[in-house]
Amino acid sequence: SQIWQEKLKIEAMKRIAYKDFKFGQTRNEVHTQINAMKGEQLSPDIFNETDPRSTWVIFDPSTLRKFGRFTFEDERLVGIQIWMNFPEKEGVGRDMKSEWDRLLRLVEQYQMESLETKRFPSSSDWQRWTNNPAKRKEGMLVTNYWSDGSRTVELGLDSKVLDLSVTSPESNKITFFGVTAGVTKTKTNSNWVVYKATQIVE
Repeated sequence: SQIWQEKLKIEAMKRIAYKDFKFGQTRNEVHTQINAMKGEQLSPDIFNETDPRSTWVIFDPSTLRKFGRFTFEDERLVGIQIWMNFPEKEGVGRDMKSEWDRLLRLVEQYQMESLETKRFPSSSDWQRWTNNPAKRKEGMLVTNYWSDGSRTVELGLDSKVLDLSVTSPESNKITFFGVTAGVTKTKTNSNWVVYKATQIVE
């Protein structure tokens, strides 16, 4: 009985995608959690999304700080991304570094093998990267990878500005598929900490 319980615990751990989101959850279960977090669905056009299986949401319309991308296969969760936005004037040494460290500690709890680890960039490293369009097109900066055979996790930094002004600027509101939320701004800052988790489907 004790061995069986330990096996179930390990299997449950390997299903974790991000916090309370788990791989294999149905689309309805995920949407219920998003609604409980006051999340709202966004138009995929904002993100140049081309995968019809994926849904983008915003968790805080008033600050535009936290976004999520949820990918489903046969109505089951197989991928999740969490995008956290930070002001450029703070650079990478304050809140971005704190969020990075928090996510590192989170992944440590998932008991995954580290496949690649890079140090957090200095302010000068970050500035050189953000000022180089060719480098930015190659992908995120400072990407760390983990895997345990059933899922992979990727952690990195990115630089881009999202324009959420999908309605007239006079209204100062954004429409989320029929749900309208009041916002104080329509463009994000450019600095991002990005968490990506993907289920390995055999």
